[in-house]
Amino acid sequence: MIKIKITLPYCFKKEYLSNTIELIYEQPVPIDQIIKDSKVNSIDVCFAKVGDLIVKKTILFGNLVKLNLFRL
Repeated sequence: MIKIKITLPYCFKKEYLSNTIELIYEQPVPIDQIIKDSKVNSIDVCFAKVGDLIVKKTILFGNLVKLNLFRL
């Protein structure tokens, strides 16, 4: 089981009720799918970070991950 915690910055507050979203998957999943499943508009997301690293939206996650989404 893979637990993904998404943290949205303050600038998303007007569009989304919470600044954190948690999703659970049975198998590895790319960031594009995570964004789609979290119902965050992909147009709003400029880049994603895991820890201090900016990651591509096609990377697969297979572990517990804290994902930060940003927009400009």
